[in-house]
Amino acid sequence: MMGERTQPEFNEYASNYEAVINEYVGVFGQPQEFYTRAKADHLRHILDAKGGRKHLRCSTSDADMA
Repeated sequence: MMGERTQPEFNEYASNYEAVINEYVGVFGQPQEFYTRAKADHLRHILDAKGGRKHLRCSTSDADMA
């Protein structure tokens, strides 16, 4: 599939993933975490509208994202 990365290719970026992402999105004045949180909030809004959030339990950090 076009654009699909294999595990070894991704592993090349694993140690500096955040720095690479910040290099691209930083030009807009916010760190990568800002956009990750915005996407999570948007997804939460969509799930709440569909009544499905109660079925989704996940987190990417120790922080409470509720």
